[in-house]
Amino acid sequence: MKSLMFFDVETPNRRNDRICALEHVYVKFDCW
Repeated sequence: MKSLMFFDVETPNRRNDRICALEHVYVKFDCW
């Protein structure tokens, strides 16, 4: 699911929130 995270970085905050909750451990960007 790494590809999704990278792609999420360019997508709206809506998806970013989902990734943060799903892979908050891999999340290294400002998703808060």
